[in-house]
Amino acid sequence: MRIKRFLAASLQEAKDQILRELGEDAVILSSRQVRRPGIWGWLGFSQVEVTAAADTPVAADLTPAPPSPESSTTSLPWQSLQQDLAETKRMLEVVAKRLQNSQGQTSYPEALSTYYSHLQASGLAEDLLIGLCEDLLGRLSTEELREEHVVAKVGSQLLSSRIARYTEPSAAKPRVICLVGPTGVGKTTTIAKLAANAVLRHKQRAALVTFDTYRIAAVDQLRTYGEILGAPVEVVLTPADMRQKIESLQAFDVIFVDSVGRSQQNMMQLSEVKAFLDAVKADEVFLTISSTTQYEVMQEIVESYQAAKPTALVFTKLDEARRLGPVMNLLLTTGLPVAYMTNGQDVPDDLMQLGPEQLVPLLLGDRQA
Repeated sequence: MRIKRFLAASLQEAKDQILRELGEDAVILSSRQVRRPGIWGWLGFSQVEVTAAADTPVAADLTPAPPSPESSTTSLPWQSLQQDLAETKRMLEVVAKRLQNSQGQTSYPEALSTYYSHLQASGLAEDLLIGLCEDLLGRLSTEELREEHVVAKVGSQLLSSRIARYTEPSAAKPRVICLVGPTGVGKTTTIAKLAANAVLRHKQRAALVTFDTYRIAAVDQLRTYGEILGAPVEVVLTPADMRQKIESLQAFDVIFVDSVGRSQQNMMQLSEVKAFLDAVKADEVFLTISSTTQYEVMQEIVESYQAAKPTALVFTKLDEARRLGPVMNLLLTTGLPVAYMTNGQDVPDDLMQLGPEQLVPLLLGDRQA
């Protein structure tokens, strides 16, 4: 068994390195974003650190990757060695399980093996899936492990307990909510749904503000919704203008701020978004991601938008996604709660607000839970 860590600018580049050095049979054990410092902590860049293994007789290469800025330098050498050994043991156990499962030789009881296959088909990440199954093995009796409905029920409970629950902050009026995220994820339509929900269902006075002046159609679309809801729509051009507009809308119950969409890979454009956010001083920042996005790209988006200090996630286009397991992966690895989810274009109907107990069956299609 050979294990090695790779640093690259993107996950695809890391995969290319793995293919060259470890071959086609290599297995990715873990991946994470490693932040590199920049100017004032904002214009830095991130790299992907991937640990991979190959089932070869070559001795394991445990040469550590360059330390990340947040790594501690005060640990004793012996403590560091113990941590490395424990991590290596965990990696080897994961590799062994993956090799067994990929060859149809899972050592799990039949009911747990069925549950494993079900969650695997949903797109749940392999390391999360193996960890869940190992936890179930330790919690359930031999008799319980024979019952598919018991395995699925306890599995869903465990996953639900690991998802952060969204709660609205008790902020003084007006409550200011800003949506940020890449282009094309549906921020403007989602803003309209949130505003309609506030006006029609909660009887609140809502105002809409946008600094998405790059797309004229987006401003017109928002103004159309504003006219229907009786909500004013303000367009701002600069951060200074943003501060003045927010101050002029203090009589409203809630202010929704629509931002310009920016690619997670363009840090210069993201710095512009941050300048507006600093002026907004929002009570909540919803990072908006399409459910159709690949999991690796979702991870890049979350990492790149960290400077925006998102308080919760909004997932759009659930009705267009083939599998929702990647959404579950992101929730389990980031610790961010889900504020809302959208599953269509209708305003305000296609808007959902679900707790962890409802999210797990929805995302994983766990019909037995």
